[in-house]
Amino acid sequence: MIRLLIVAQYIAPTQSIASIRWTKLAKYLHQTGAYQISVLTNEKHYHSDDGNAASKDALLEKEMGVFLRYNVIPDSDALKRYYTLKYRHSVYLHGDHDANVPADPSAGKRIMYEALHDVKDQLQFFQAKAYLRSHPELLECDVLITSYDPLWPHLLGEWIAKRNPAIKWIADFRDPYRSSMTPQINRIYRRNFEKKHVGCASLVTTVSPELLPMLSLRQGQSTLVLPNGYDPEEAIPPAAPRKFTLVYTGTLYSSSVHRSDLTPLFASLAAQMESGVIQRKDVVLQYAGQQGGLFAEQASQYGLGDRVEDLGFLSRQEAAIIRSQAAGLILCTWNTGVDQGIVTGKLYEYMLARKPVFAICTGNQPYSRVYSIFQKTGIGYCCETCRPETLDQLREALTAAYLSWKHTGRPAYVPDDNALADFSYPALAGVLHRAIARL
Repeated sequence: MIRLLIVAQYIAPTQSIASIRWTKLAKYLHQTGAYQISVLTNEKHYHSDDGNAASKDALLEKEMGVFLRYNVIPDSDALKRYYTLKYRHSVYLHGDHDANVPADPSAGKRIMYEALHDVKDQLQFFQAKAYLRSHPELLECDVLITSYDPLWPHLLGEWIAKRNPAIKWIADFRDPYRSSMTPQINRIYRRNFEKKHVGCASLVTTVSPELLPMLSLRQGQSTLVLPNGYDPEEAIPPAAPRKFTLVYTGTLYSSSVHRSDLTPLFASLAAQMESGVIQRKDVVLQYAGQQGGLFAEQASQYGLGDRVEDLGFLSRQEAAIIRSQAAGLILCTWNTGVDQGIVTGKLYEYMLARKPVFAICTGNQPYSRVYSIFQKTGIGYCCETCRPETLDQLREALTAAYLSWKHTGRPAYVPDDNALADFSYPALAGVLHRAIARL
């Protein structure tokens, strides 16, 4: 039996797209019968309004039975003071206290936020070390997995691995440590972090091939691309949509660096309505999340404001039901020279809905990772705004889906199920299990 310890801030039962990854991988590793899995995570303030507030995900909470031990590091007094400061000054630090108001914090604010975030990671790291000293049984593991973001799990992973070199350490980068959102001065500080602190890891994993060059790893270090995925056990049978309802569930970004731009899709819809190909009364644009104002603002630019339904923030289960009733799903991402290989976890939840997906990928780099996934799986159409010809193709794809719904009651959807299966968590856990066996 392999004793596995997962150190992660985002894991069940916390509601976050980031919590799904290691909860589901743990679930299917456990089903092999080869693992005893323990978790080490930080304290969450559920049903609170402070700087460490969190919500529970009922679907993820059901999966917690796979964990032999679930250990929570209590907040230190220093961390409590940090969260109080973060809450009081969130308007200044983040500039996004009102999720419906587009935010673009200054470089100075971002530098301050990143610096305080690094301080918090150090405080959490110190508290985690103290916790492990009083719970030495957790150090009796064969395999250690740590997941970034945030940083403290990797700092703790280095500390554990150096104390016990026999442990096989897997350092997972769910997100890049440096991105276009990272101020230049912080990038200089961070550029050698991976080589310095993750250099003794047995394996480094990331979610797309494009993210590997963004990591400053030691020469010859073992790596594995392990994408996010979907859990087939969470599938809801797709319903026949009563309207041609296009649904977006999740976060929209409004900064000048990362801006979710859905206007190509709205422009295509408006053009087809103008030409009479799509009947206005048939169309509903549903948004579920905390940035409904931004969604409505972009739709209104093309006279579609009256077609918008803002459902507000929904649980993951509620959002899945809304997607199952849709005629199509809307996705938004970006691909730039600095930020490549960005694949939102929402894409994998969309795969479960078995409805056509219409993606808008902004940025100056063509043939994104999202585009390649669409080509491989056939789940819909990905428009890349840096390639003008894809704008016409988006309009054609929307029209084909609408006409199929109009004539048959269901939008056309013919994916490659074998390709989709590669992104299921049972398959991904199998990849991870074989990688662990090779360590």
